Amino acid sequence: MSERELEHLILTWRGPLFATALAVLPGRYDDAQDAVAAALVRIARHAPQLRQPERFGAWACQIARREASRLARRPRLGALPESLAVSASDNTLRLDIEAALARLPAQLALTLALYYQQGQSVGEIATALGVAEGTIKWRLSRGREQLRTELRGYQPMEKTTCALIAPTSRPHLREALYAAGFAEVVLVRTFPEAVALAARQDIAAVVLEEWVEGHSAFELLPLLRQNPAYVLWLLLERGTRTDDDLRAAATAAYITGVDLLLTLPCAPQEYVSFAQRLFSKAQGQNDISVP
Repeated sequence: MSERELEHLILTWRGPLFATALAVLPGRYDDAQDAVAAALVRIARHAPQLRQPERFGAWACQIARREASRLARRPRLGALPESLAVSASDNTLRLDIEAALARLPAQLALTLALYYQQGQSVGEIATALGVAEGTIKWRLSRGREQLRTELRGYQPMEKTTCALIAPTSRPHLREALYAAGFAEVVLVRTFPEAVALAARQDIAAVVLEEWVEGHSAFELLPLLRQNPAYVLWLLLERGTRTDDDLRAAATAAYITGVDLLLTLPCAPQEYVSFAQRLFSKAQGQNDISVP
């Protein structure tokens, strides 16, 4: 089997391989991606020794199923506690952040501390301080900008922008994105605006609902994927779908290059977990320098 023939077979069977892995790992989109990646390494390594090339599909799916079964036995890790997740040169960075907060106006510093260090929501802070939620959001935005100026030398404070393609504002999701570390969340409500997004170079990540003004997200994904710097998170609606329908949609998302997938409806805490993973992936993309 030549290298070109192997490449063609892998492209042909990539979708079925993912569907096979996802059947073993229901609802575990990331793990199914990992299983396919591990399977492809084994397939590329052993395909030249395959004695019956016509059985490539069944053989490859068996490898994907085996890798998925291995991951299914692995315990799933939750999000790291904040005390561990923030530990990049811990003590010095924490002291510098506290010193920078101390240099901000008292109202901004207090709002930032309650939001990021105490984990309170915008609504909880507004109630505690006796001001409108809009005031708290303004203070958070203004405080982030001033804190970024104070800590300009630190990589984690560099501005990372996320686009949210959603007909509705989804306040819980936007709060989760800000809390994860995104300095700006650009809300995109219309389909033409979403199409134009593919040309923007200042976006690190894109979150998109499955339907925008009657158009499917699967119309947008190939356009957005033309920008390789984007990390893509798709919000998939369960609705009246069967499990088989959901697996088919997840496979289509995988083929079009979706990095994270969340099925709605979901608990607000899932937004927080996924937003943290999205920000981490976006930061990883930003670290890649293109010659």
